[in-house]
Amino acid sequence: MAPAVTVYDATALESVAAQTEFELRRAPERLARWRLATLDWLLRQLEELRLAGDGLFPTELRTLIVSFAAAHDPELLEELADTSASQLNQVHDAVFDAQGRVMVELSELRKTPSWRDVERLLTEANRDDREVAA
Repeated sequence: MAPAVTVYDATALESVAAQTEFELRRAPERLARWRLATLDWLLRQLEELRLAGDGLFPTELRTLIVSFAAAHDPELLEELADTSASQLNQVHDAVFDAQGRVMVELSELRKTPSWRDVERLLTEANRDDREVAA
C-alpha cells in the first residue's frame, strides 16, 4: 500500500514544479546572455590580434569560433565558411554581426526595442518629415 501524500509533500512538489517552470522561462535569455558574453570575449581576442598588427590568427582561436558557430549560430558558421582562414578582418566582422543578432534576440526576449527598431522608427520619422516639408 502506497503511503498517503502529505500536505508537505504536495507543497514541496508544487514548489519544485514552480521553480522548474520559472527556470525554463528564463533559459532562453540566460543562453542568449551567455552567447553575448562569449562573443564579447571572442571579439576582444580578435581585436587584440588586430591591434598587434597580426593579420593572421591562431588556429586555436579559429577553432573556438567555428565550434561556437556550429553549436549556436548557423549564420555565423556559414559566413566563416566563406572566409579564408587568414582573413582576420572578415572573421572579426562576422563575429560582430553575430553579436548584433544576439542583441536583437535579447531585445525580443525582454520585449524591449532593439537598435533595429530604433533605426526603423528614425527612418520612418525622417521620411514623414520630408513628406511634410514637400
